[in-house]
Amino acid sequence: MAEKDPFTEDDFERLFSAAEAGENDGWTLSKKTPAVEVWKSKENSETIRQVKGKMLFKGIPMQAVYEMLNVRDVRLAWDERIIVFDELESNGELSVLHTVLKLPVPIKNRDFVSDKKIRKEPKQIVVLMKPTTHPSAPITPNFIRGEMNSGFIFRVDEEDADSTRATFVNKLDLKGSIPKMAINLISGKAATGMHDSITKFYAKDYSKREKLETE
Repeated sequence: MAEKDPFTEDDFERLFSAAEAGENDGWTLSKKTPAVEVWKSKENSETIRQVKGKMLFKGIPMQAVYEMLNVRDVRLAWDERIIVFDELESNGELSVLHTVLKLPVPIKNRDFVSDKKIRKEPKQIVVLMKPTTHPSAPITPNFIRGEMNSGFIFRVDEEDADSTRATFVNKLDLKGSIPKMAINLISGKAATGMHDSITKFYAKDYSKREKLETE
């Protein structure tokens, strides 16, 4: 892990700014449901776009949504796309994460090594990630090393303290020979798939774990 914090206040400000940006700020709304909005930055299809997902998790507390996305054993229990989710190093709110993303055959799986910072407040949790290197996860022939710049904002819903509003902003570069248009298509489906999977997993499994822990 770098001796100096790889994240600055500007990184957080850029995330908050992108999370609130709309049609007049270089973003296009590409899909909207009662629980999910998917936005894409307006670069052309030959450029890797930023993708933004805004999700409402009704009846799921903020801490539970955060844990389902960030705690290793929990993430691996519901996310079939992720086959490795290992914390290589940790120092308080800073850590280094090694992730392996499963892609459809015959495309080679991608791996990512990311600096990660978590900032927790009573009604908000913010997570930032950016590419890095680490001796415990060298580049190998088994995967193609991708790059992921992303941020997550988890907030307690103002109208229902037992619900969560989550926003992510992600720029995913899978490297290799995958066309940029295909990468943008894969990224664009992330929000709806994530919302559906988390909602189902919470109802089927994680809500019962929470109940046992409080009894």
